[in-house]
Amino acid sequence: MGLKVGVLSEDIQNRILRLPGPFVCARRVVRSYSSTRRPSSKAVQEAMASLQDTGTGTVLTLNKVVVFLKKLPTAVSLHAIAACGLTPEEYRLAFIKIDDKITADMQETVMDAHPQKDEIEAFLATSK
Repeated sequence: MGLKVGVLSEDIQNRILRLPGPFVCARRVVRSYSSTRRPSSKAVQEAMASLQDTGTGTVLTLNKVVVFLKKLPTAVSLHAIAACGLTPEEYRLAFIKIDDKITADMQETVMDAHPQKDEIEAFLATSK
């Protein structure tokens, strides 16, 4: 499924999983592309929905912000992340990395709403 701007859904899914942190906002994904090849917010949300279908995470909408909550590296399907072009180690490293482009407020808002908040925080605490 190609998009007008030439960014494939598979490429967007790969980008979602590679961006740092246990979650990623749709806007953050859009802005991670150069302005000449930027996918639409709708395309990013569709890619997030596809990832949710494969069991790599959950799409959540908080205060009109669409967020993709990545599954814990210990719980994610290795087949699903391999299908997106990542190794388990690449996924784990991206998951535990701090995203310096996300505000502390946003981080707190999303983590407070995260259904696996305790497991995520415990995982991050032991992975540093």
